[in-house]
Amino acid sequence: MTGASSGIGYVFANELGKDGYLVTCVARSEDKLKNLVRTLGEGHQFIAADLSDPVQLGEIEQELRGCNESKR
Repeated sequence: MTGASSGIGYVFANELGKDGYLVTCVARSEDKLKNLVRTLGEGHQFIAADLSDPVQLGEIEQELRGCNESKR
């Protein structure tokens, strides 16, 4: 879930987590993401990054692809 540190992204991440979905929260604010993931509980993860930076976007893509590959 992008923009998960505040606003509608936070609300969606929180609701999906409560509904039993494992959520990967992405935003620039690491402290806010840590708090959200702590609230959501075990199994959720966060990635602090700026999605407007192509390098960081590529790193996130690779990390998420790695997560999906390990679950197959």
